Amino acid sequence: MESATHASVESNEPVQIRVLGPDKHAVALADLVRLFPNVSLTRERSARVLEGPCFAAICGERVVGAAAYHRTDVDLRVTDLGVAADCCRRDDVISALLDALELACLAGGSERLVFRVPEELSPLVLQRRGYVITNGCEGCWAEKSYY
Repeated sequence: MESATHASVESNEPVQIRVLGPDKHAVALADLVRLFPNVSLTRERSARVLEGPCFAAICGERVVGAAAYHRTDVDLRVTDLGVAADCCRRDDVISALLDALELACLAGGSERLVFRVPEELSPLVLQRRGYVITNGCEGCWAEKSYY
């Protein structure tokens, strides 16, 4: 399955968000190192992003963001969310990834979207989009309910 959403990143370069299944991926190991610079890329984590369901934000030919996820009975859980530090329009990329995740959540019949908030993402941006932010022992979490 592949779908695309566009948001302006450069005046001439659109951001494409593609829904990628296990059979087709635009994200490579070198992209992971760039998208998750402060994260330990264990074999399990790399496999989750490289082999499982994932959204990739692409500007021109370059991957500038990725969001790996899985479904439970009622949740769409984002396991990894990263945007390139040198991306010129980070807010647009984050917004496009969140749009894609929210659409996947609704389309799949999930009741909520849940993820750990990366340090570089402002909780205020998420609250404006309707997320409830909680702080726990494992960091800051965002949740958006659809029931």
